[in-house]
Amino acid sequence: MATKIILFVSSLPRTLERAAYLCPDGSTVEGAQTNEAPVCCLLERYPQVSEILCIVTPEAEPAYSYLCDMLKPAWPRLALRRIPYREGEDFNGAPLSAILSAVQAGDEILLETTGGFRNAVMYLLLLSRVLSYVGVRTVYAVYSNFPQKRIEDISHLIGLFDLVGGMQELSSFGSARTLRTYYGQNPADPAVGGLLTALEQLSETITLCRTNQLGERMKAFNQALEMARDCADPLMRALIPAFREKFGKKLNTVSLIRWCVESDMLQQALTVYTERIPRLIMNRGDLLRWDENLAPELSRQEYENPDAVQFLKGFLMLSGSRPVAAENVDRTPVLRSYVPAHIEEILRVMEGEPAEIPPELGRAVENLALILRLAYPDGGSFRADWPERLPPEKAFLAPLAEFKNKASAPEGMLRNVGVYKREYLALLLEQDAAVEPMKADYVSTLQHLEELLPGSGYEVLCPMEQIETIARDYLYIKTLRNLANHANDTGTSQQQRLMDYLEPYGYPPLETITLEQMRQAILNGLDHLRTRRGKE
Repeated sequence: MATKIILFVSSLPRTLERAAYLCPDGSTVEGAQTNEAPVCCLLERYPQVSEILCIVTPEAEPAYSYLCDMLKPAWPRLALRRIPYREGEDFNGAPLSAILSAVQAGDEILLETTGGFRNAVMYLLLLSRVLSYVGVRTVYAVYSNFPQKRIEDISHLIGLFDLVGGMQELSSFGSARTLRTYYGQNPADPAVGGLLTALEQLSETITLCRTNQLGERMKAFNQALEMARDCADPLMRALIPAFREKFGKKLNTVSLIRWCVESDMLQQALTVYTERIPRLIMNRGDLLRWDENLAPELSRQEYENPDAVQFLKGFLMLSGSRPVAAENVDRTPVLRSYVPAHIEEILRVMEGEPAEIPPELGRAVENLALILRLAYPDGGSFRADWPERLPPEKAFLAPLAEFKNKASAPEGMLRNVGVYKREYLALLLEQDAAVEPMKADYVSTLQHLEELLPGSGYEVLCPMEQIETIARDYLYIKTLRNLANHANDTGTSQQQRLMDYLEPYGYPPLETITLEQMRQAILNGLDHLRTRRGKE
């Protein structure tokens, strides 16, 4: 690691008059040429300086020679490197290349900002930023105040670049590293220290996808941001509105996900969305509500949030727990399990007595009761000719006789229903045998959501179209998260069935999706959560 000075050389004045200048530490140095005194001040403060990089215009060539002659006797090991430059030339060309080739990562830079043409200091300030990106830090900067004969420390101006850069780094990339470097481990103002700590903890939680800690971290960040509003640091106070504009009045799940997307932290955005949005849907009070006395009781792991489980395993899986009365839905599995378990109720129907039968199975139970009355007239023995005595409108039930059901009592026939072929069950239900069985999955739930909701324990509080869109967004983004994590917890066929359902709604295919489309899918999902009042 080396310490080096960078400066623009000023032209020699017509007359050289030596003068004493007061340094920031109280010592004095002398100089006649513009750069001389401030350079001497830097060399006294940093005796380890090995080289001065001198940016020299043609007009300043004599001054460069003068500096070499004046400095060499006192600092014989000091090297001065001439970097030629013409005012108006592109500084990003040869001059910048020469400077970058003269330093390496880990070097420390001192700036002497007095010399050169009028806007040379701007080049030096910009140069300090460029060098910071290659691991070269500007540690000190001075300016020679000629009228007052003082060498002034302007390092704080370089630090302001760090502060502004740190704010940009935070808002764009979620990192508080530069701000921490600027303020140090123990800032003078506790409010600033508290904000930095809250930022670091929040950033770490997001980066490591520790979603269970996000609620606590967001709360701590909001509190720290409120405290920092009245901090003693005027620059930090001035920058607080930038946070407010970025996150809104308070950081919440939606603004956090939006920040991750805008900061190109897409994997974190996908994870936070997948883990946190179900809680928002169930808890916000204007999208979905569930009655714990009616909704299915679901098992969950200790680490799983109960509201998230209700959304994902309950609401989105209603097709696996609720029979449906729709004509185009296969109810044969329901009938197969219902009949052997409810023999007494069906026998009451056979006897013409009242019984509680699920409405969607009522027609099948009536058909079974009719067959029982014909097959076991007056409680007698089984009659194999029962199909011949069917009324004309029920003649379609005759194929059931193909099942060699010669049970000695009605109870036996009903028990055998549990092993009927599916087409026999469809006849009892008067259902088209071509109807596909309802699958216990997300797609079936969304395809029949309105039919599944009554009595389910779930109440939709927003327009049905909105909750369906929110559910589709969630399932798509959850699939994207699995794709990003190289995971597939539902199997290829399930994923393909889901995508076959989602793609007609405009969701990009997984095999061709771009990062921009992924980013837009997340932002669309956030927008669809808004209510008519703009709540999110």
